[in-house]
Amino acid sequence: HPDHAAGAAELVARLGAPLAATAATTQLAELGVAEIELEEGSEIEFDGGALRVTATPGHSADHICFLWSEHGALFSGDTILGEGTSMIAPPDGEMAAYMETLERLSRLELRVIHPGHGPRIDDPSGVIGEYIAHRREREEQVLAALRTGVRTPAAIRELVYPDLHPGLAWAAEGSVSAHLEKLISEGLMPPAEGA
Repeated sequence: HPDHAAGAAELVARLGAPLAATAATTQLAELGVAEIELEEGSEIEFDGGALRVTATPGHSADHICFLWSEHGALFSGDTILGEGTSMIAPPDGEMAAYMETLERLSRLELRVIHPGHGPRIDDPSGVIGEYIAHRREREEQVLAALRTGVRTPAAIRELVYPDLHPGLAWAAEGSVSAHLEKLISEGLMPPAEGA
């Protein structure tokens, strides 16, 4: 996403550092050619050990995190934030993939998470558990809204986020759309009222 990738070319120029990126990110962010191609399980070694690339789709299809196993540290980008929750919205975001990512991360032995936004997280297990619970609760709210007969993201958003600031409607509707796609893919969409 531009909030992370936009400065890559300038950093390469200023620091003389090689560009490291996944093939998908290189293409999506129009970064040119990466000198170091990152893929699931590859490692970047440095004086303090190694950072292992961990594919974490959900916020975006190409999202990755970096795991510093020696310290039980995860550099989480936008998968887990220091405050609030991550935006998951189509077409780039996918809720089913995000839930799988969170479940996989919950099985890691983490001591700290360094997010791409907000302060560090010293209770990784607790926060990841909260993220999973939050998304499951939101899915239940979307299902409850669907049972009333509404079907559009805007109508569902009005029921699920009744006190939302109008400027955030687009974000909430994106989240609702991601939940709808997940429910459809899992065959869990309730029939329309009267159907």
